[in-house]
Amino acid sequence: LSGYSFGRSTIFASEIAAHALEAGCPAACIADSHSLMGAVEHVKACHRLGVKPLVGATIELPDGGEIVLIAKTKAGYSTLSQLITECHLGEPRCYPLGSWERIARYAEGLLCLTGGDSGPLDRLLVAGKNELAFELLTKLKRLFGRENLFVEIERSYLRWTMSVNKSLTALAEAVGVKVVAGGAITHAKREDFPAQDTLVCAHTLCLIDEVIGRKVLRDEVQP
Repeated sequence: LSGYSFGRSTIFASEIAAHALEAGCPAACIADSHSLMGAVEHVKACHRLGVKPLVGATIELPDGGEIVLIAKTKAGYSTLSQLITECHLGEPRCYPLGSWERIARYAEGLLCLTGGDSGPLDRLLVAGKNELAFELLTKLKRLFGRENLFVEIERSYLRWTMSVNKSLTALAEAVGVKVVAGGAITHAKREDFPAQDTLVCAHTLCLIDEVIGRKVLRDEVQP
């Protein structure tokens, strides 16, 4: 995520490529929340440094959780642009939201990651709803295709991480899709965390010591 994911990241879009290069990564992806605002900055920086640019977006689902969609082709970028536009124009102002109907309509040319800790699969598995998780992954496979769907494994050190990751691996094997290590990166260095934490607090109207914010993150007409 870049700073264009307002209230979530302290990373400049133009800096992502440099951080990837420093870490020895051959490619770098920008996947801001319902936004492609940083795409041009990111791609230019990648080309300048010899890093392969990946452009995507994080889409919030109406029933909770986020998935990450990445353009696989030029047509996929056009598809993703249209999807993001629909997520904004079809919802109350400042409250973009995905829907299964929109995602099904604009799935062509996209890779789908299941979202890691913030994804719908993890949420279902944490709640012990394994059958619903299987149904959801099967649905995503039907929408995007087996080769374009990846179960995202994130090592976040939450108390349920090990058990959930084992379940994710087994679920991916059962459905016949691949797993990939991933997770949202919101700050580049350890010393940047206080600033990122402050951004989150400002965005959600909570104190640093609080866990749950006081700001309503969806319009009253949304689920």
